[in-house]
Amino acid sequence: MVWKLSDINRTIFRKKLIAFALAGLFSGPGYADPSFNFFKNSYEYYGPGDVLLWSSVSSDWGSVTVTYEGTSLPQYLNLSINGSWKIANMSLGAYQGIGSETSVTFNFGIDGPVGTSIDYGFSITDTPMGAPVDAFDAILQPRDMIGSQNQGGVAWLLGIAPGLLIGGPLMDGGLHQRFPNQDCDTMHCSPASVSNSLQWLNSKYGLKMPADKITIDALAKVFGTTKNGTPLPWWDKKEKYLKDEKLPVYQVVTTSIEEALKAIKAGKDLELNTQPHAAAVVDIKKLDDGRYEIAVAHDTKQGPSGAGQSGAGGTVIEKGIFDPKTGKINGITWMDGQTLTNFVVEAPIPEPATWLMLVTGFGLLGSRLRVSRGRQGLSFS
Repeated sequence: MVWKLSDINRTIFRKKLIAFALAGLFSGPGYADPSFNFFKNSYEYYGPGDVLLWSSVSSDWGSVTVTYEGTSLPQYLNLSINGSWKIANMSLGAYQGIGSETSVTFNFGIDGPVGTSIDYGFSITDTPMGAPVDAFDAILQPRDMIGSQNQGGVAWLLGIAPGLLIGGPLMDGGLHQRFPNQDCDTMHCSPASVSNSLQWLNSKYGLKMPADKITIDALAKVFGTTKNGTPLPWWDKKEKYLKDEKLPVYQVVTTSIEEALKAIKAGKDLELNTQPHAAAVVDIKKLDDGRYEIAVAHDTKQGPSGAGQSGAGGTVIEKGIFDPKTGKINGITWMDGQTLTNFVVEAPIPEPATWLMLVTGFGLLGSRLRVSRGRQGLSFS
């Protein structure tokens, strides 16, 4: 879905706030009112050989998962907790389609252990707003995050939690709807992100790629992913694999956020790479101050994901900020404070019949232009 700034022509405040306060968290289709689940984050981070590098139990990082109904217009979220503004005018995308229930997660700093009662206020509007007034109660739930030193031999370090995640007026943007998001084992973020992307392309464009060629396990073998991580540059191996297997997809590697934005608006998929982590991008929004909102679909709780296993239940869409001036990403798990390495863009290769149609169409258009120019030359001579 692609929107334009001209679409923003009205302001809608969510109604039934009293009903929301009384009823608590809503679920299921048909509810226009949003729900909020608040978490206190704990982290485990593993290095090569699944050796625990560090852990942080009940860190100063918190998060909120917001569930809401997707709309065709941008929606701006503002959130305050205990009188402190935490999320300022970050946009909410229709990731599961317009009119469908969807969720996105934001990270920020928060005090207090699991079980702490908090007061919060929110607004969701079609234009940027100021800080809301606390009016509701919630409890901090536990959220376990399991990550690993997946790429390039560089470990992610838990930095200072964002005090205020600041968005702003949107100038341009595009997003993908109904994007796959698979659980993955430790050290497998790179093949997982590509598998998510290729499965989305396969479904969206009917490419008929064999399912067994685009699984996490299949791509892990191609990339050389082991318990010691995924060696860089895995995208070179992927490009060769696409050609060798005759999969109807081509790739482009770029460090330009503008090119990434053009790609997502054109219906191409892309992976965002930092040295410690890779994730599939589902949303890019350009802000009026030159920064960008970026949302990724990834597994924040890596590890074996069978019933009762440690890695089950960590897949989320998370949104943060990319600042081209610093080249750094803020607010996204396993990427916060990291410098952008690149975007790896994939797009379907048109069938020969499609190319023939395009060539024929351009040929006819060229003939008409030549005739038109000839006539114009005669009339103005």
